[in-house]
Amino acid sequence: MSKSAKWLPLGLMAGAVLALIAAFGVGTTAQAQAPSVAVTIDSPTLDVAETAAANLTVTPTGVTVGAMDLTVTYPTAYVSVDATTGCSTTFGVCNSSTAGTVSFALAQVSGITGTAGTITFTGTALGSGPLAITITTCADETGTDISSNCTATDGTITVAAA
Repeated sequence: MSKSAKWLPLGLMAGAVLALIAAFGVGTTAQAQAPSVAVTIDSPTLDVAETAAANLTVTPTGVTVGAMDLTVTYPTAYVSVDATTGCSTTFGVCNSSTAGTVSFALAQVSGITGTAGTITFTGTALGSGPLAITITTCADETGTDISSNCTATDGTITVAAA
């Protein structure tokens, strides 16, 4: 038996193993997970004439969030927000002067993460409705638009009988 004939079965077996690895995608390289940013708001329950806070939370994964502009709308039939003291944030400014809407303009070079803002509601009538988040700007720490990676999860506010 010649030397090349002796190694032929081993070469065929190695080729078959490599073909299986390629076919099933088995390998040592890991794919990086795409960066994402989740924005959520609490869903408080309160009584008429009582106050309750809802925290706006930003949870980035694989990215540093440098800036965000977003709006939270709420049902004015059931709750109100004080025009001057109804919202707060440590990452920028918030504006609650328009009934039914609280706007946030947030910026932080080292990253926006965790509780990004708080809205304090006062119950005015029994009922419930959505706390809807609309993200208009979402950028990383260099200003690059990452809006396609930012998602919002709305909440609900409920004014119930004591």
